[in-house]
Amino acid sequence: CIILSFFLFGNVIKGKFVGDDNYIINSRADLRSLKNIPDFFTSSAYPGQTWVGLYRPLTLFSYALNFTFSEKPAGFHILNIFLHALNVLLVFLITCKFASKKVAYLSSLLFLFLPIHVESVTSIVGRGELLALLFFALAFYAIQHRNYKMSSIMFFLSVLSKEIGIVFIPVFIFFETVWRKTPARELFKKTAYFFPPLIIYSVLRYYALGSDYFLSSNSYSFFNPIAVMDFLPGLLTAFKVLCIYIQKTIFPTYFSSDYSYNQIVAVNSLFNSWQALIGVIIFTAVICLSVTKRDSLISLGSIIFLFSYLIISNLFVKIGTIMAERLMYMPSFGLVLILSEVFSNLLKNYKKITKLF
Repeated sequence: CIILSFFLFGNVIKGKFVGDDNYIINSRADLRSLKNIPDFFTSSAYPGQTWVGLYRPLTLFSYALNFTFSEKPAGFHILNIFLHALNVLLVFLITCKFASKKVAYLSSLLFLFLPIHVESVTSIVGRGELLALLFFALAFYAIQHRNYKMSSIMFFLSVLSKEIGIVFIPVFIFFETVWRKTPARELFKKTAYFFPPLIIYSVLRYYALGSDYFLSSNSYSFFNPIAVMDFLPGLLTAFKVLCIYIQKTIFPTYFSSDYSYNQIVAVNSLFNSWQALIGVIIFTAVICLSVTKRDSLISLGSIIFLFSYLIISNLFVKIGTIMAERLMYMPSFGLVLILSEVFSNLLKNYKKITKLF
């Protein structure tokens, strides 16, 4: 995992701070001292800007840790690549519990090579995605081994890295009810392990962001046009974005560091945009797979993809951007589980058919 990750992304080590890396990391004096760690846990991810609605103290701590060793960007890039390698390993270990090692190898290799991961790994600001999935995966791995105390700690670290870590809760409930058939009373006892980290996180987030931006952010129309659209055009445009995400996950074309105003044209009618129509089909298909393919890797992948994508989709909650490739890092974990199981099933059926002839 480590060798292949550095082979794929090692060319970025000689790169500089670019784009958001400069604004969010390199320009900040407070990240250059570990004495400011308490401030990371009691303030917005951007000092004095609670309106962004972002609270990511653990990710800020990781940047500060980098700065203690060197102010050059090489160390930041090396750590990002190493974190990606760990995530690839965890994808393998988790998949092994549900499927054969062949499927696990396929899942981990897909996750390693997916083109859309370039921004998450090579941009230093992608660190939040890497850490959130790392601790999400560790929390789920601990659940697989029935270590609920460790899982609650890892879950806490995941949400402290980035807000998307909250999707662990519905995934955990799905796993316990569908896979393990856990009775309601026992499920409540297990879920209780996650109450303390949820409460502590909520208190810290409320203190840092205040009541206005505890559960919301100020989405500027320039960065997220969906935020100011009427309901139907906003909904259809969000489905179009889903299609574009899936397209870029498979075909590495037309990547961009920014998808601000008017790069993605609004959709006013479903049948005037083939991308919006495909987005609706994909979203509906994932919901159907999560319900009909129970007790399978496909259903687990569908649930992980569905809930993590809903966080970034702009379907319900409007986030700060209409689209960013790095946001697909956690949803793609669910996607590779679906694709690996589908490919494995196709291969099995192909072998059965060839034996008949």
